[in-house]
Amino acid sequence: MTAAPLLLACLLAPPDTAAGEPETGLALQRQAVAQLEAALDAPLAEPFAVGPGDTLSDVVADLLPDHVVLTEGKDLDWVGSELRELPVDAPVALPAGRFSTRTAFELTLDAIGHEPLTLRNAGGVLLIADAYSGDTLFETRIYPVRDLLTAAGPAFRVPPIPYEDLVAAVQAGGFNPSMGGRPLVDASAVQNPKGTTPPDDPAVPLALAAQQPLVDLIVASTGGQKNRVGWKNQDGRGGTIEAFDGVLTIRQNQANHRQIETLLADLRAAFAAHPWSFSEASFPAGDPLPAGVALRRRSAAELDAALDLSLAAAARFEAGTPLAAALAALLPDQVVLPDRPRLSDVGLDLRTIVLEGPVRLPAGLLPVRRAVEIVLAGCDVDEPLAACNDGGVLKITTREHAERFLVTRVYPTRDLLEKSGPRAAPRQVGRYLHRVKTTPPAVCNIGSPTVPLASCDPETPLDVALAARNPLFDMILNVTGGYEGGGPWERTDGRGGALEEFDGVLVVRQTQAVHRQIETLLAGLRAANAVRPWTFPADRSLPVEEIEEEPTE
Repeated sequence: MTAAPLLLACLLAPPDTAAGEPETGLALQRQAVAQLEAALDAPLAEPFAVGPGDTLSDVVADLLPDHVVLTEGKDLDWVGSELRELPVDAPVALPAGRFSTRTAFELTLDAIGHEPLTLRNAGGVLLIADAYSGDTLFETRIYPVRDLLTAAGPAFRVPPIPYEDLVAAVQAGGFNPSMGGRPLVDASAVQNPKGTTPPDDPAVPLALAAQQPLVDLIVASTGGQKNRVGWKNQDGRGGTIEAFDGVLTIRQNQANHRQIETLLADLRAAFAAHPWSFSEASFPAGDPLPAGVALRRRSAAELDAALDLSLAAAARFEAGTPLAAALAALLPDQVVLPDRPRLSDVGLDLRTIVLEGPVRLPAGLLPVRRAVEIVLAGCDVDEPLAACNDGGVLKITTREHAERFLVTRVYPTRDLLEKSGPRAAPRQVGRYLHRVKTTPPAVCNIGSPTVPLASCDPETPLDVALAARNPLFDMILNVTGGYEGGGPWERTDGRGGALEEFDGVLVVRQTQAVHRQIETLLAGLRAANAVRPWTFPADRSLPVEEIEEEPTE
């Protein structure tokens, strides 16, 4: 079972040493780290199964026989634990090929009836520690992001604004970044004696206009409740992120670093696969996703596909049927496990949960996902239950936790913005800029109130396309999620998921239920564009003269 993953780990480990560099010191440590990461991300070569009677040391010997695995003795001794004595309390079984060695370790740690445990790669040595110690131990990594900033910089260009008008706008409170986007300029720009905003200053590269938006995007879309560690500038404690000339330096725990690596890889993939149609520049293909992340996504996609199938045969469960047996009948080829930490918190054990009454499910009328929801709703428990797709494993958890289990996904929407931008451009340029016809001079409403500016016309096709960002933002926030709709939004409900945009690409951190709503919404918009297009030319927009408002004093 272990020879193949270990060999694959050696083959996948990237060369971190330069040609001729001696494999000593830091270079040797980096190589050891990469080899352990590759071993953890390698797919299981044989079926994996543990249960009562096995110990954690048995799992270590089985999964990583040729790697060093230690406990952080100080932390585990503090909670009275010893690696060799930790028993596995619940069964865990995984098929070969679909799950990684890391997943097998993590599920085994969840199956140990003890203090929550976690894994950490410490210089090529796998350390097992209590979750709090592991999650609050930070390390610093450097992320070059100049390619992303160069590509996205024009989307954050600030149109030149006369200095006097800029001062009036800021003094009037006209910049409101809480409404779903970025302000046109930073308030510090009023101190600029040259009369232009920083991105238009020749001394400041246009690419750097996207630097702070990318930092804000990472903070909003990574970390959080599942990993128990947030960001210091957002949550008051946690990791830190700094930008310096197109390079990000981030101090976070290893779990959040993996989220950041995945997010940046997804952004690069979206930029490369979905370019603006009017742009002649091509974005180079970025680094592939980490092997373990790609494997988790494939497994998750297989489980989602199984859940979306209709019931092939009628199912009938009598009162008193064990929940585990009912789920096994509905999903015979999938892995279904309890979210033991959350169920234990409310005094539940999946092995003892039964159906309160009979459940009848007809064939062909319901998807398996809905059948699972009906079965969970029929359980004899005080705490409502829900199911989450955790990397291809269907986790049975509490409904409260499912509504706080947030995952980040990237949605390319440049095609939708390009189609809708020409209709939005007359009233909305960028995210806040609205043009209305008044007595000269023309005015632009930047949030509130209306202040006179020199010019508000969209200057490029990119300006026109990005004019549709706010309408798309508002639609998603208003027709998906919510307290009764799968998960609230931070912007509209005060807590919950985050919705961000970066050069025509949406980055959404939300529950799985809301992600399915967003996927359906975007697919419906694309279908509507194809089936019911406008009958007038695509570039026709509403004349400014038709938008009448009383002039502002």
